Amino acid sequence: MSNADVRVYVDPECPFCWMTSTWLCKVVAPARQLNVEMRPISLWMRNEGRDLDPGYMAEKLPSLKLLRVLMALEESGGNTAFQAGYFELGRSNFNPDESVRTKPSTVDVAAMLRAIGADESLASAREDETYDDKIRLGTNEAEAIAGNDVGTPIIAIPRGDAWVGFFGPVITQIPETDNALALWDALQAMMSQDGFFELKRGRDQRPHLDQAASHL
Repeated sequence: MSNADVRVYVDPECPFCWMTSTWLCKVVAPARQLNVEMRPISLWMRNEGRDLDPGYMAEKLPSLKLLRVLMALEESGGNTAFQAGYFELGRSNFNPDESVRTKPSTVDVAAMLRAIGADESLASAREDETYDDKIRLGTNEAEAIAGNDVGTPIIAIPRGDAWVGFFGPVITQIPETDNALALWDALQAMMSQDGFFELKRGRDQRPHLDQAASHL
């Protein structure tokens, strides 16, 4: 059993993973002294075998390749290195400045590795399919926690020998500290109820990437 207080499952392509992870790791965790474990979830793997547009699947493949690099980072430096790589990738893929913003297919992985002080040779992990079993394991874990009919991100907390959690929270803005902690407390309360499953409303905002960037 992991000694983490909370897990967050991320795909480097997903802007909502980015917003939620920034909220959890950069605002909530320091204030509440939480040990956050970041785990992989691949949108490419989740859609594998479904009758979808091949172009859509091709768009998801570069993000799977970035997850391979993150798994290589974790192998060499633990989950702290995974998280450092994830947030550094996000600085590029979710940069508020559209003129310099990249995509998983165009991000400079070697530059990301240099920026966090990691071995640039780990960039070769993009094409190393041996990491896929670990990525699939994380993807399967997330689906076991939240179901296979939801999106990303997925957050979970330990309960006994199992993990319980939800898809979400899906946020477009990161609240100030007091409200950020109140949101976390509410999420924990919902996760403690076996009979609680869903809250949702229509979304009319895109993620505020400039706000997330201010927390890095």
